[in-house]
Amino acid sequence: MNRSKVIALAATASLMTASVIIPVSVDAHPGDGRSGSYKFKDVNEGYTHSSSIYKLANRQVIKGYKDGTFRPNEQVTRGQVASIITSILNINPINIPNPGFTDVTVANSHYNGIAALAKAGVLNGYGDKSFRPNAPLTRGQMAKVLVKAFQFKETASANTPFTDVNNSEYSNCINTLYELGITRGTSKSTFSPDIPVKRGQLASFVLRCEDISKK
Repeated sequence: MNRSKVIALAATASLMTASVIIPVSVDAHPGDGRSGSYKFKDVNEGYTHSSSIYKLANRQVIKGYKDGTFRPNEQVTRGQVASIITSILNINPINIPNPGFTDVTVANSHYNGIAALAKAGVLNGYGDKSFRPNAPLTRGQMAKVLVKAFQFKETASANTPFTDVNNSEYSNCINTLYELGITRGTSKSTFSPDIPVKRGQLASFVLRCEDISKK
């Protein structure tokens, strides 16, 4: 799958600078310090998303907190997802113009990711010129971010079992994720586009998208 439109930001930002990897949180817990040996207190091998969490943690795409936890059931914020997507796509955020959001300064730990995705049109702000970096990312918003970031072709109509997405502004993107086998919904008949995404869930969604994009 061609991701050139998004990845091109790396080249236009700085041809001479290596890609920057941005962690999810400045309050990161580096495991025991050995490469590939992350171990979070609250993520055991039996947890549904444990494999995805550890794969991304070992690649420095996501991190946990100082107390040794990952908090997989906490909601993902809009700022966090900007950093995650920028990192997994190896987008170089250097020299990308300030997007001008009223609530995002250069001191924000997710500023680079937010600026990069705003420029790419992957994650936009609101009509009042705010970005709301600390607001939770909904499942519908996540669908749009993933489809745009990984350059998937939107599916206007799909044979999905979801009865709660027809009136959603994200219906095409949700249909796309279903058609690609990236999501199965929250039940046999629902996707729940308006509920927040959890940190553990997002790890699995991101890895599935990456796998599909490479085929």
